[in-house]
Amino acid sequence: MDYSYVKSEQDKTRREQITMLEEQLADELAKRKAEKLRYEMDKRRICDGSDELRALKERLHMAKVNKERAQQLLEIEVQKEKKRLAEHSMAEHMENERLEQQELEHKLDIEKRKQRERVKVINQQQIAMKEAQCEQALKEYEKDRNQVESLVAKIAEEDEKEAKARAEKQMESRVMLQKFMLEQKANQEKIEAEEKAENDRIEQYARDKREREERLEKERQEQEKEKTRILNAMLGKMEAKNKEAEELELLRNELHFEELEAQARRLDEMRMRKKLEDREEMKNAYLLQMRAKEEKMLRAREDEAKMREELMKKFAEDDRLEQLNEHKRRLKVEQHKREADRLMELRREMYELARAKERDDEAALRKDEDKRRIIIEEERRRLLREHGRELKKFLPKHTLESMEDYHLLFSEAD
Repeated sequence: MDYSYVKSEQDKTRREQITMLEEQLADELAKRKAEKLRYEMDKRRICDGSDELRALKERLHMAKVNKERAQQLLEIEVQKEKKRLAEHSMAEHMENERLEQQELEHKLDIEKRKQRERVKVINQQQIAMKEAQCEQALKEYEKDRNQVESLVAKIAEEDEKEAKARAEKQMESRVMLQKFMLEQKANQEKIEAEEKAENDRIEQYARDKREREERLEKERQEQEKEKTRILNAMLGKMEAKNKEAEELELLRNELHFEELEAQARRLDEMRMRKKLEDREEMKNAYLLQMRAKEEKMLRAREDEAKMREELMKKFAEDDRLEQLNEHKRRLKVEQHKREADRLMELRREMYELARAKERDDEAALRKDEDKRRIIIEEERRRLLREHGRELKKFLPKHTLESMEDYHLLFSEAD
């Protein structure tokens, strides 16, 4: 039974200790959470009220705007390059078409020359054939004439033998011969006229063909000149339009950068002016504080002397020092001095406590200022780490305040 009682008491004590430890742990966690929450609230309050962080955020925003503007300009340049390549491709395509057209025309000219050569050969063949026919006709004519001459000689010989008997037949043969000669001559003239007409037709066909080819060549040259003129006009308009757009975009970019530079200069001037004003205000406040402290110390000394005098008068009046004997008077004076010294010591201690409290307050203010400066510096470096690296090429002037900022952005990034 004693064992059970002891064990139950031990368990109870253990549970109480565990409960107490849990409560202490919960209190410690709550305390840490409250301190963390208070630190975060102080940090947020300090960051929200910091002019340095506000200026840094403005500069980062300006750098972001500059980066976006640079990206837009880069996209514009890319579009210009694509447009230039497209125009170059179109010009190259048109040039290829022109070269293909020239090649086709060259082939057509070659084919035309070949056709003219074939026509010339055909004409020469026809002329040669006509000449051969003429020679053949001349040979036949010579043959016929020889035959006629031989026949005439034979007839003359027969006439000599049968002059009288065949006079009529000879006359008839002579008439037939003359008729045959006339027919041969008419046939020869007809053949020559047909050959001349054929040659005239061939020459006319060749002349018409040359004129038509010259006219087509002239029209083709005029069309080529017109195409070249239209292409040059189009290219001139496109170049003028592109040049005007580029000049306008360049002026717009220069104006934008000048506005950004002017805004940055105004912000820098305002910030420097504010720093100087704050420094002057701090200096004036320090001087006022020192002057007030001196005046306060002077008033305290005056009050101390006045109070001492009043106390002495009061003590003298209250105790009627003139009515006491010399011994009692000395004792009373000593007692009054001790009381006055005690009161002055008490006042001095109160003054020292007030001075100590002022020093503690100043130390607390310096500690808060150091804490504020550390929080602002950490937040500033955090902003630079998160946003400065990708915007380092677009940051305005005077954004980086020290070499540590420079190494933070460039050395680690590189």
